[in-house]
Amino acid sequence: MQMLRIRTERLELIAATPDLARHEAAAANGWHAPLEVLPPASWPPPGSDRSSQAWLAGRIIEDADRLGWWLWYVVHRPREHAMGGRTLIGNAGFKGAPDAHGSVELGYALLPGWEGRGYGTELAGGLVTWAFSHERVERIMAETYPEFVASVRVLEKHGFRPTCRGTSSHTIRFELRRSVFEQRCAYASVG
Repeated sequence: MQMLRIRTERLELIAATPDLARHEAAAANGWHAPLEVLPPASWPPPGSDRSSQAWLAGRIIEDADRLGWWLWYVVHRPREHAMGGRTLIGNAGFKGAPDAHGSVELGYALLPGWEGRGYGTELAGGLVTWAFSHERVERIMAETYPEFVASVRVLEKHGFRPTCRGTSSHTIRFELRRSVFEQRCAYASVG
């Protein structure tokens, strides 16, 4: 199966294939090899565990014809001539393909030590652009805790606005509508 990839300035986002997700969930030796990365020192990132990996693998296997609407691996690409290789630094993705209203939900997590350097903003931008490249997507939602200031800031940088409480009374739901995204893109191309 061909791997779906998004390249940003410093990152490569790689959509999980059924085999890759299955091997990650099983903690198979060398599961990360198809990503062409150095073995991660610690894995998975915060918010993920074996049970969530197994659940995601199941969704990806069931929804194999909708590659990209579940899990993406976040790979740091070294600058040309830099020492060191490609490094797996996090994961991100959506909670499935667009629903009947054209909504998808975005989530992301970086390994400790990779936060605070703009990678969250960069990976979110890549996935937002990819999602809106699909005509069915009318809005992207995301939830975070208000005390996760960096996560809130990532969403705000891309035009997300808070709308209401999230699924937990302790979280806030944000959304970005297609019209706002397109306006921001038009403004950026003029400026």
